[in-house]
Amino acid sequence: LLMMFLSSFGIIENSFILHYREEIGFIKRYCFGYSHPNLVHSTFTTLIFLFGYLYYKKINLFTISIIEILNIILYNLTFSRTGFLILTIYLLFIYITKKSKFIKKKLPKILKISFPFLIFLSLFLAVFYSKFDFIKQLDSLVTGRINYMHILISNYMIPVIGSNFYNSVVLFDNGYFSMFYEGGILATIWFVYFQLKTNKFLIENNMNNEIIITIFFLIYCMLESYYISLVMNPTLIFFCYCIF
Repeated sequence: LLMMFLSSFGIIENSFILHYREEIGFIKRYCFGYSHPNLVHSTFTTLIFLFGYLYYKKINLFTISIIEILNIILYNLTFSRTGFLILTIYLLFIYITKKSKFIKKKLPKILKISFPFLIFLSLFLAVFYSKFDFIKQLDSLVTGRINYMHILISNYMIPVIGSNFYNSVVLFDNGYFSMFYEGGILATIWFVYFQLKTNKFLIENNMNNEIIITIFFLIYCMLESYYISLVMNPTLIFFCYCIF
């Protein structure tokens, strides 16, 4: 909100990007002092995830409604579909879990399968991109993210030690492929080991707030390259439960 205020009054630059969307033509996507419109909505989404984690018990329908209104307003300025949709689903999920004991009981199972499933799904979509039409249709909805993964895995082996070189080849819009190529095999093994160990710890200790925010960041990282970034993926701090 501070960045939006400062950029709206010209204190910091409020640049914009002209972007073509098939359904509506050219649109202005405002950056509000950030390097890209997606980063504006990603930051907002991350902050709301943290708000939900810290104040889960106090969140009610009124709070959810206010946040969703802000989410809609921000979307109409940035046109960042990923952040908008994942935050909308998150808010709906928060409301449902507060009302349904059945869903709350299923949280440990959802967390247990989410990480390995999302890594498998990322690899499957990338490897079989050119073989199934439904994957290409899905790719059009996520603005080429699957094609980027396909280009990488078709032309480059996952390195033992990661490199920023691959940023010059494609845009990383999948956190797990960012882990593979920017982190490398060694870093991937480390992250996978501690993510699975941390998930197990959260489940065994019935840490539902931590479980919910972890689930949604894992899903979010299917569509943004934030998994190995502590700044944009604060759930990595939960690794401390198992490291120390």
